[in-house]
Amino acid sequence: FFGMIYGSIMVIGLYNFLLFLSTRDFNYFYYVIYATSMGFVQAGLNGLSFQYLLPDSPSWANASLVGFLGALLFSVSTFCRQFLMLKTVSPFLDRTMLAMSLFGIIVLVVGPIAPYSISIRIVAALGIPTFVVPIIASLVALHRGFRPARFFLIAFGPLLFLGIAYVLARWQLVPTNFLTSNGFQIGAALEVVLLSL
Repeated sequence: FFGMIYGSIMVIGLYNFLLFLSTRDFNYFYYVIYATSMGFVQAGLNGLSFQYLLPDSPSWANASLVGFLGALLFSVSTFCRQFLMLKTVSPFLDRTMLAMSLFGIIVLVVGPIAPYSISIRIVAALGIPTFVVPIIASLVALHRGFRPARFFLIAFGPLLFLGIAYVLARWQLVPTNFLTSNGFQIGAALEVVLLSL
């Protein structure tokens, strides 16, 4: 199961990196950062990065998870701004996503060296906005006639619902089951493949 999830993320990330090299379109570059950080966040949440990459350093495994969550926040916000052309579609949402990108950079730099108990709570609080704001942005862009927003919405929809279910299960607000435990990984793999298409 995890091999399929991480394999699809790695293949799509490599494919989009090659597209970036051949086209020089920075949408592909931001997407590569997003897919890569999503893969590392997933591996950190599942304990696989600790098991296979950092088996002798639990504190570094925790710090790297916070750092990759910051990279994920930065990359999803930046990719969303570029892909949906928010600067022209909605300047307000563009500024909102820019603020999220900047906060992601702060988390990426400061989070791994801050106390884990504080930094992980801050990042966890950003979990739902990280998924909800891109959906709102894509709905606004679609409403304003930007047709590629449909693809963004179709790809991000499953990730939104499964990601929120995962966060709510971690906060013990919904029961833990296969879907709430693994939904984030399933949604991420679906999103990576659908958005690449």
